[in-house]
Amino acid sequence: MMPKRIENIIQLFIYVFSFFLLTEWMRPVSELTDTGNMKVFILFIILSLAVHFFSLHWLARSVVLIGYIAVVVYMLYDDTLFSIRELEVNMAYVWSGDWVLMTNSFRTLLFFTLLWLVTYLIHYWIYMKSNLFFFFSMTVILLAILDTFTLYNASAAIVRVVIAGVMILGVMKLVHLFPALSLRLLGKWSMSLIVMVAFFVSMGLLLPKPGPQWPDPIPFIQSFSEQAKGEDSAASVSKVGYSEDDSKLGGSIEPDSSVVFYHTATTNDYWKVESKNVYTGKGWVSSVGEGTAFPLANGDELTELENYEGPEQVATKALAASISIMEDQGHILYPAGSYLKNVKADGVSFFLYEPNLKKLTPQTADGTVQDISEYMVNYEQPRYDLAQFRKVTEADETMDVLMDLYTQLPDSIPSRVYDLARELTENQSNWYDKVKAVEDYFDQPEFVYSKEDIPYPAKDQDYVDQFLFETRIGYCDNYSTSMVVLLRAAGIPARWAKGYTEGERTVKEGEVIYQVTNNNAHSWVEVYFSGIGWVPFEPTKGFSSESEFINSDRTTHRDTEHSTVREDQAETLQREEKNAVSEQRGTNGEFIAIMKPFWISLGTVVIVVLSLFLTRRKWVPRLLIARYKRKSICFSEAYEVLVKQLHRAGLKRLDGQTFREYAAYIDSVYDTNLMTELTRRYEIILYRGDEEGEAWKELQESWETLMRKTSS
Repeated sequence: MMPKRIENIIQLFIYVFSFFLLTEWMRPVSELTDTGNMKVFILFIILSLAVHFFSLHWLARSVVLIGYIAVVVYMLYDDTLFSIRELEVNMAYVWSGDWVLMTNSFRTLLFFTLLWLVTYLIHYWIYMKSNLFFFFSMTVILLAILDTFTLYNASAAIVRVVIAGVMILGVMKLVHLFPALSLRLLGKWSMSLIVMVAFFVSMGLLLPKPGPQWPDPIPFIQSFSEQAKGEDSAASVSKVGYSEDDSKLGGSIEPDSSVVFYHTATTNDYWKVESKNVYTGKGWVSSVGEGTAFPLANGDELTELENYEGPEQVATKALAASISIMEDQGHILYPAGSYLKNVKADGVSFFLYEPNLKKLTPQTADGTVQDISEYMVNYEQPRYDLAQFRKVTEADETMDVLMDLYTQLPDSIPSRVYDLARELTENQSNWYDKVKAVEDYFDQPEFVYSKEDIPYPAKDQDYVDQFLFETRIGYCDNYSTSMVVLLRAAGIPARWAKGYTEGERTVKEGEVIYQVTNNNAHSWVEVYFSGIGWVPFEPTKGFSSESEFINSDRTTHRDTEHSTVREDQAETLQREEKNAVSEQRGTNGEFIAIMKPFWISLGTVVIVVLSLFLTRRKWVPRLLIARYKRKSICFSEAYEVLVKQLHRAGLKRLDGQTFREYAAYIDSVYDTNLMTELTRRYEIILYRGDEEGEAWKELQESWETLMRKTSS
């Protein structure tokens, strides 16, 4: 029976390393999702494991953990707790599968519940099954999947998991082998385990490693998925993503998580590809009435173009972002709603500007589209003043051509579309309030956002009329096109823009960036205001424009000063953090370079020491024999050394066993009577005090024979 103290030490050891394993499940959550405040979840894991370790009554455990969850939710979400109504609504979302509609507080509650279940399973595996191999193997599998199919780099995580897992499994194996475990044996086993793990991990890190032996499985899986669907399936629907052809809008779309590009922008802007101005009743095409395409040199300023020049009365902030292209489509992406200053890309001769699309494409010297993988954009982010917007009540004398192009509508537009536009805007005195009235119209509960079961308009049916008065269900193309048409029907110049939303925050090669996939493909509305320019608006449900607006009529000079100070402080802090990160990376690189010889030397020493330790049964007897040959009076000391060597060979003297019983046991193992003779003489010397010199001369050869046998 194992002593209670040792049992508690072993369980504490296993709980601690189980906690380390569970934290490896948490790291990807913080890096691959927008989950914040990870410390409160880590503390919950510690608390949950602790109440299980101390074997609190289930009622006490529940009170402690539920109390912690309630306090955290109360503090994180505006000092409020769940109402019965909120729980009912969220449970309805869970039941119907509308998980994206769940409130953040309810998601936090579900995450706490999941962690509670996992910690209970760990407790169950430790106490009931005494086996954590399943948890360890699932952790390894999870990291392998995340490392393969996401941006999460599990190189360091897998090392930490192997260390923690081997330590847990090693100690559990010891408990199975030796139920009556002593503290001394536990210490020796643990030390041997630590040395072994340190050795193999060091070798794994230091030794050269071959590259990937298998091809990337993702393309194969995607191709297999395509084959399973069937390319000729009449029931197939379009995939979400950018397409140049928008002449026929409508129909359902499937998600596509293929990565298109990464960017480092610090603002949550949309990323624009192009805009179109001719509505046909079925979709969008580009006009040919805005001039021919012309080249712009790589890195040149673009402010001479109407699309990129910011008016003097609009305050702006200079920004820059780098873009890494994963799925090249032959165009330049830039922050929507901003004034693009220039584009810089290695290997590009010039950019072709298409006025009819407001689109830039990289070109080679011979005029073909250039494939690029990275480029940099410099732009100015505007800060709009609502007071300036509300001064615009009509088109000025410079907007004749623009009004013709951007208020165009086909003759087939039903009259009820014009009636709705007039109804929404007739009570507003300026263009901005008219635009907001149309934008807010789509927030009504009658309109539903969905990508599934979306019909195409009939042959003689208008796309916008169908959405506004019949289906009222659709995605961004339905909402944005309908808003543009309503604004044009009200005499306000507007155009249809398309590109991508900001993407998901993630980590790539240690840097915080944004990942944009085909699922982020989006369309929105741009409206022209005299003296201000083109401004983006967002009618689609579930999306919001990130344009910054202030109202100078309500903003005091003091507020402006405070705002400026806060912005300057934020910019300074951001620069300091960026510099600190860069310095830290440089320091880490230098440290690794300096420490590499040390680790190699340490690894060599560990190998030598470990080899000597593992082979000590072979060389220790020879060393002792050589040492005692030079001594003449040392029988008692030599006998005690022999007993220790027998212990190292696994032949230990049991508690309560006499010397003669032990000697008989040794002789039975080696089929001799040498140990009995040595023990008889040892007892005579020990109890009578006889001289050792004569005994050593007589029995030295017998002693050496037994020493050699221990090494076999």
